[in-house]
Amino acid sequence: MPSLNTAAVGKSFDEKTDFFDKSVLPFPAQILVWFSGKDLMASLDGSLKLGRKNPGDMRAAIRYWMRGNPDKVIQYLPEWGKLVQAIREALDQV
Repeated sequence: MPSLNTAAVGKSFDEKTDFFDKSVLPFPAQILVWFSGKDLMASLDGSLKLGRKNPGDMRAAIRYWMRGNPDKVIQYLPEWGKLVQAIREALDQV
């Protein structure tokens, strides 16, 4: 097995860290582009879990709320409304 070039690995790590420090973290909207929701949920500290035992419980609560309130989900997340509209239009053409 070939050995790793530690200098190249270190340089690559530094470049990625610099990119995230300058281009992602200062802009909260970019965080969701680069990190999945489950990653963000897992990183929540205790004060942000809203009384849930763990991120899985919080995801479940959000999922059940979304299923029970589809109109509010579309209101709060307009991109989901656009997705629903696109799916409906596609199904109308079938």
